[in-house]
Amino acid sequence: MTRLSILLLTFCIAVARSKPSERHEVRKFQEDFLFGTATASYQVEGAWNIDGYSAQWYEPESEEHEQAANDANDFMWAQYVHPIFSETGGYPQAMKERIASKSAQQGYPRSRLIDFTPDEMEFVKGSADAFGLNHYLTLMVYRNESIDTMYDSPSFHDDAGVALYTLPELQIGESQILQATPWGFYKLLTAIR
Repeated sequence: MTRLSILLLTFCIAVARSKPSERHEVRKFQEDFLFGTATASYQVEGAWNIDGYSAQWYEPESEEHEQAANDANDFMWAQYVHPIFSETGGYPQAMKERIASKSAQQGYPRSRLIDFTPDEMEFVKGSADAFGLNHYLTLMVYRNESIDTMYDSPSFHDDAGVALYTLPELQIGESQILQATPWGFYKLLTAIR
């Protein structure tokens, strides 16, 4: 057996011997348990260009578009953060309201967004001990009548109802996803905090 196999087997045995714990309790391993780490020199990461797999910062094009930027942040990353890390749980309120409004306009008898039940909100809220963040860029956001026909309806992007673009002066090299935007990253971290 390789060292990795022994380590994995030891870990599985330790987990099997440990007692089930309540949510949010610290699980303790046996005193003689040996911890190990590994690193990979080749990381395979997909979906960098698909919304929802990383947290970008969405900046309003002007003061007029602040609500559009708030909605973009809610739809693109806060929908994953809010249920777990907020005090209220569930989806962001503005997201629920936009989807309910769009659903009514489209003739649906109720919102297409299936909301958390009170029990589900309580179960999910606070259920993570750590927050991992993957961030690539800052996007500018606006909302005007041009977005009315920009996206298929019903769709995620039509529900969000925002148009996004990057500032070319922030681009690093030839990559479309690498930008020098420390102020955007700072705003994202501040909003998450």
